[in-house]
Amino acid sequence: MAGVPARSEQPAATRRPARRPTRARWTAALTVGLLLTPLLAGCGGDGDGDRSVFDDAAQSLATAERAGLREGGRATWAVDALPATLNAYHFETDEVTERIAAATLPMLHTLDGRGRPQLNPDYLRSAEVTATEPRQRVVYTLNPEATWSDGRPLDVADFVSQWKALRGEDRSYWSASAQGYDRIEEIAKGPEKHQVEVTFTRPTAEWRALFSPLYPAEVTGDPDVFNEGSRIELPLFAGPFQVQSIDQEEQSVVLARNERWWGDPALLDELVLTAVERGERGAALRDGSVDIAEVSPSEAARIDAAHTERADGEAADDGETGDGGAAADDGKGEGLGEGELTPPSGPSGPSPALDALHEMAVARLHRTPESEAADKRYAAAVVRADETRERTFATREEALREQLRNFTVHRAYHPSYTQLTLNGSSELLEDEQVRWAVARALDREKLASEVHGPAGLPTAPLGSHLRVVGQHEYEDTSEAAGEPGAPRSTELLDTVGWRLTADGDASAAPADDKATRDGLPTHRPLSLRLPTAQQRAGLLTQAANTLAASGEDASGETGDASGRENEGAVGASEGGDGADAEPSDGANGASGGGSSASAGTEGSPVAWRPAAEETRVTPVGAAAGAVATALGTGTGTGRDGSATASAPDGTVSAAFAASAAGSATAVADTSRSAANAAARPGAEEAEDGEARVRQLAEDAAREADALREATRAPVRAKDGEPLSLRFVMPDGADAEPLREVGQRIAAMLAAVGIGTEISEVPADEYFERHIASGNFDLALYSWPATSYPAVDTRPLFTKPVSIPGGQLLIEQNYARVGTDHIDQLLDRAAGALDEGEYHELLDDADARIWAAAGSLPLFQRPQLVAVHDDLAGVGAFGLATPRFQDIGFRR
Repeated sequence: MAGVPARSEQPAATRRPARRPTRARWTAALTVGLLLTPLLAGCGGDGDGDRSVFDDAAQSLATAERAGLREGGRATWAVDALPATLNAYHFETDEVTERIAAATLPMLHTLDGRGRPQLNPDYLRSAEVTATEPRQRVVYTLNPEATWSDGRPLDVADFVSQWKALRGEDRSYWSASAQGYDRIEEIAKGPEKHQVEVTFTRPTAEWRALFSPLYPAEVTGDPDVFNEGSRIELPLFAGPFQVQSIDQEEQSVVLARNERWWGDPALLDELVLTAVERGERGAALRDGSVDIAEVSPSEAARIDAAHTERADGEAADDGETGDGGAAADDGKGEGLGEGELTPPSGPSGPSPALDALHEMAVARLHRTPESEAADKRYAAAVVRADETRERTFATREEALREQLRNFTVHRAYHPSYTQLTLNGSSELLEDEQVRWAVARALDREKLASEVHGPAGLPTAPLGSHLRVVGQHEYEDTSEAAGEPGAPRSTELLDTVGWRLTADGDASAAPADDKATRDGLPTHRPLSLRLPTAQQRAGLLTQAANTLAASGEDASGETGDASGRENEGAVGASEGGDGADAEPSDGANGASGGGSSASAGTEGSPVAWRPAAEETRVTPVGAAAGAVATALGTGTGTGRDGSATASAPDGTVSAAFAASAAGSATAVADTSRSAANAAARPGAEEAEDGEARVRQLAEDAAREADALREATRAPVRAKDGEPLSLRFVMPDGADAEPLREVGQRIAAMLAAVGIGTEISEVPADEYFERHIASGNFDLALYSWPATSYPAVDTRPLFTKPVSIPGGQLLIEQNYARVGTDHIDQLLDRAAGALDEGEYHELLDDADARIWAAAGSLPLFQRPQLVAVHDDLAGVGAFGLATPRFQDIGFRR
């Protein structure tokens, strides 16, 4: 079936227990294969070269001299969820695990702001390559003061135990990866005291990535402790902090100062990591329960505004701070204003705006001299309501900002990147030229701008699979995927036989035979998944068709106007029920071609009823007319400045007013009566009314045609099969930004004739049941950045290998696209001890990965971290390893 992979193979893996479900499981699952990428180091040079605005956005911290900070205090840091384990090498590790490890365990090498490795003097006196022949040897000289929390010094036993647990030979260890440790041949005591000598089986350029963090032998020497015993506790620590408690009920991890720490003591008494939903973090900052939190762009903008007001000396009055309820309500409400549209005394109380709307509708329907005055009263009431609403909102917003004035937002690119993955095992994507066409159809600059712009970051589409923006030696090699743009994409698709038909459509949708036979307008349902412009075009088309049908009925096809009236009367008689007939379709019509006439006075909304067919059509036409008016095709001034037509007797404006008040019933009733008045025998200006209806229909049709031409998205086909790809995305509020990106990508692909079938799946099933199993054509997810890509990214791009049983060994290459050449280049880079050769090989490998077009990096998501102004040493770290002991409160 189109859009479904030709085969659904499971990645071969060691048998392990099922992972326990987590709230953000689909996100965490995407990071398990990389070894602590925000924390580990790779090779790098010393020179910065020319810095750019992108480099400056790589990190942003609240800075202060350590001497200007005081000891003591408790800071609370919001995280997504509690860690599944405290073992950073466990296959269930996540970002919070890594953060705790960096604060409590030895990090032999840390990263600076550009992702370069730095020797950590708290643990090492030196670390250097002492030989390259016949084997590479590295000697670590340990800081003699470095000890575990029980007083035992760090020694060779800890190194040996960790190597054996992670090298991949003992399958009883549930480790995430053996990368790097599988290149070690031997570990022994060094030639001098406090030294450890590591001998490698082959040259290893990224040796600095190893042993950061370093676990005590008490953890890595026992598979049971490694797998399960280290989930909620560790026997020993050797960092500025130690894990004091994990409270599942409070959803928090308390890190307390390690009194046995030999380095600069931690300034804070406690650093608390507490799980807070992203949508609740603004409230947590305002109520003081959180001091540090990554926030959304909208919340960041609010904090910026509050901080600017404070800097300018603008303080809110005490009466505007609001109470707790006002602070928690950051919306503008549903009404136009308190005491205006929404009655202050409840549903039965007076509402000036609604009262004025009612008076206006009655005046128009009865054509009284007060009609114009009623219009003015209603307009004035709406203005007053809007002013009240804005004042109310301003007061609430001021209260919210008042509570955020002591926070500052720090901005950086997040140390992870989002990519579009193309499943190369899919029938539709196994052809690399189709994958190239997808790659070239994407405007990655635009995608990045729509993510970075609202966050206040420079737009930076990611041009590398192996490094991120601002990282040392970052190079954009995306040109290897070919010249981007719709023309290049369409040329490729034409070349390989995916073509549009002569009329620009790959397949014609069948018409509704019954509707066509009956001469009725065909109304296709509008899908919320369609782009907004296409929905708008569809609605206008419906308006045109319906109003045209209404206009034909009103024009008197049966002869003169009196014939229409007689036809209605006869219909009522034939219906058998006359004035007492019950409507059969929910309106005031009758079945069997008859209609019911309701008693009433001339000019009343129920004084006259049209034939059944007119009753069915007119309400839809009125509602569509109201929409057309709102879009500039009804009463008033058109987009080109010219006057536009309206339905007779103010039908459109009355319906639009009712629609603005949110009353669909009023739209139907008011428009039905006005349209009836236009078609009623003897009605004044009947012919003029009919012309106006037709004019409105024509205007709507022209608008719809223009929009349809701009938004039409025919799908290409080949041998009768459409080029429609299954685009899988996770559901849930947390994944909403990802789905928005997916919708933009779908629109870009539609422009070149590639269809997408967007499928939202449960977030907790997204990764295992779809990405890992290959049940997708297109998918979006993120990988953490790494400072040693030759080893760390190897599983992501390795060529899939067939294994017995008909499966593919794909490791973490979920695109299932790879080449021997890419594998060879990464292997050579991993062993290149010359730094220049190392970077050249990585750039070459990256270009080849782009050319394979299995994974397309898009951008790094924003890292927006709100920090209380009393704190320093924390913020948006980017690639850098936090120095937790320097986080503290200002004096």
